[in-house]
Amino acid sequence: MIKIRLIVILIGLVASQTFAQTQFSTSESSVTFQIKNMGINVDGELKGFKVNAKFNPNKPEKSTFKVSLESNTIDTKNKSRDKHLRNRDYFNVIEYPYITFKSTNVTKTTQGYEVEGKLTIKNTTKIVKIPFNINRTDLKTTLSGTFKVNRLDYDVGEPSWVLGNQVTIMVKCTLN
Repeated sequence: MIKIRLIVILIGLVASQTFAQTQFSTSESSVTFQIKNMGINVDGELKGFKVNAKFNPNKPEKSTFKVSLESNTIDTKNKSRDKHLRNRDYFNVIEYPYITFKSTNVTKTTQGYEVEGKLTIKNTTKIVKIPFNINRTDLKTTLSGTFKVNRLDYDVGEPSWVLGNQVTIMVKCTLN
């Protein structure tokens, strides 16, 4: 029994080094965000996401990431606000059911890695750079990064003295 467990762990370690076709655990992964509303931080989350990735930490330039989030899953723990965010003024989830990201370049940096790619929200696509790190334990490998976008760049809401423009987005993807 110990030999089988050791073999499974070794296979997992070898697989985590090459990350051929990477499958992420949606139950342990998350896309969360934070924005100021009336000067107070409001936290939220988007669920219903799919990740298709190929990642090799030794050859990051060969890596690709494709992410899709269901815009109607936005959750700020306030049903009235969430309903408002789903309407035409903000995410317009009927017309634009997905938020997508497709990488164009992955590089190694002094702090970890950086993925550059096309983020599409509603009908607007912009290039974003997402710095990320890898955290490995005996049983799990997690990629995590944080980046900021201006919501007005994606036609999400109108200019407002109440609602901040900068949105901080935190991504955590844990391997299956």
